[in-house]
Amino acid sequence: MKKTKYYFTFSAEQPYPFHDGWVEVWAVSLNHAIRIFKDTYPDRDDELNCEEYYTQGQFDLTGMKKDGHLGAFCHEVLGEED
Repeated sequence: MKKTKYYFTFSAEQPYPFHDGWVEVWAVSLNHAIRIFKDTYPDRDDELNCEEYYTQGQFDLTGMKKDGHLGAFCHEVLGEED
């Protein structure tokens, strides 16, 4: 299966792994991306350890790639592109 990127964003308002910005995850599906993300950043209080997550298409519409997310950009890339 072909992999695509998924994006997991952070804010400074919660004790997330990063303040603002995002982590990119290469995966074959959203569920696969969430598993990869959780392996690196385990759940916090039974919640996914990020503010929000996006598919490639959703993220492209946000303008974050160009302008950043709350002043920050990509912190890390997990997984590998095919």
